[in-house]
Amino acid sequence: MLAGISIFLFTRAFTPFCWSTYLFYLVPLVPLWRGKLAPRLFELAALEAVLIGTISSWMITGYFAEMSASYGKWLHLICCLVNSLPLVGIAVTLHWTHKWALIMAAPVAALAAVFFEFAHCKVLGITWVGTYPSLAVAETPIVQWVSQLSPFGLSFALTLTGCCWFPDWNKAGLVRWSSTFLALVLTTVLWHGGRVLEKNVSVRPMPFSAMMVQASRSKDDSRPSWKILNELTRSSLQQDGPADLILWPEGSLGVSNYSDVHWAMDEPYKHTNETKAVGELDTEHPADASPALDLGRFQRELAAEYKTQCLVGCTMLKRVVTDASDSAKVINYQYNCGCLTSPTGVVGCHEKLALMPFHEESPSWLRFLWEATAGFNSTPNTQSRFEAGKNFRPLSLTDRLGKRHRIAVAICYESWLSWLPQYHSQENLDAICHLVYDGSYVKFPLVNQRMLQSIRLRAIESRTWQLVCSYHASSAIIDPRGRIVAQLPRGQSVLRTDEVVFSLDSTRQ
Repeated sequence: MLAGISIFLFTRAFTPFCWSTYLFYLVPLVPLWRGKLAPRLFELAALEAVLIGTISSWMITGYFAEMSASYGKWLHLICCLVNSLPLVGIAVTLHWTHKWALIMAAPVAALAAVFFEFAHCKVLGITWVGTYPSLAVAETPIVQWVSQLSPFGLSFALTLTGCCWFPDWNKAGLVRWSSTFLALVLTTVLWHGGRVLEKNVSVRPMPFSAMMVQASRSKDDSRPSWKILNELTRSSLQQDGPADLILWPEGSLGVSNYSDVHWAMDEPYKHTNETKAVGELDTEHPADASPALDLGRFQRELAAEYKTQCLVGCTMLKRVVTDASDSAKVINYQYNCGCLTSPTGVVGCHEKLALMPFHEESPSWLRFLWEATAGFNSTPNTQSRFEAGKNFRPLSLTDRLGKRHRIAVAICYESWLSWLPQYHSQENLDAICHLVYDGSYVKFPLVNQRMLQSIRLRAIESRTWQLVCSYHASSAIIDPRGRIVAQLPRGQSVLRTDEVVFSLDSTRQ
């Protein structure tokens, strides 16, 4: 019964419910691992934690098995087992310190949980991004503490508070209630302190106007996505007037060669990534059966017509010749990019730094296992589809009045990862632009909801405007307080910052 109550409180804290129950989901478990109900062997406590954590993760990530149909439910089960590791750390630590006062054991348990959470995000980050504790408090004032503590620091505070709520029945007198008193103080500080942090953030209007174009091409629509985006862009420019920046989502354009791009800069764009050879790659754009629009043609034909700057998602190709002999091998490197164009040329490029595991690259630990077992099993193709970018720098945007602005770019999976330089740049950024392709989970709105929650955390961490341009659904404008002030539903549409009234409590959907 206690385990069932804990699972209920845990699952209700995540989408679609978003209840404020995460602070209390550990309360029923503390007596299992510390009180009279505690098992004699810590192995039993660990097993209970594995079962409870796996069931909880399974219930909040049910979409994962359907998205990974080629691997089936076994992969989902493995991911849920990994997700249970922080809870295992809490269970084992609480059992090991059952003779300590709870007010002393709780910080150790919180450290163990954060340690396993950090290991989880580094080894199997693709499952961590949808389950980490900060997402469970995204709809509460507590989330504002992300700007001060980081996601892992907030995880420590949440775990510490959750462990302390239950009275310490192993002790007598005031010591028995000391942990509960601490939990009450921590909850009050987290909740009301978050309100103070949010109130002290000055929200200035967007310094430039931007247009997010959402294609949402259906299966019955034979047009390539760039044609839909072009029609929507033209229509908005004619009806609503020009904008300082036009955003198209990830993968809008086909493969483009670095050497074929005209760079409208004082110095040519320097592609300095050092990568190892991965062999020749397919250069056909995966999204469109018809000839794709490359960056050079987009800049010459469309950006010149729009007469404004555009930030578009595309694949950039770099060809490298191994040597000058007749047998020289040409190696193709592909980078998932966001390119900023002007009517006179391309003015900057962001190469995706963090590639999505399994979809864009094979994780290093998986490649190691495949290579280690090559003598016993057939080795699958571990070749990466993309290379990860090595350099980060903000892009410079010039508005229609000639004023320059600094923006950063995040491409899809990068929107989930708090430690990337986009969110900790020492330069004064005016906005962070997220180019997203959500075609893989268009049938799973919970993923889109959690993605927007994650970007809200990025807004709080950096205290910067966030512009989200998605392919199918949830293009949005998020203010420095982490509030969604405007959001598009699924469908072909355009969202413009100059059409939104940016009041402190405004929300448009």
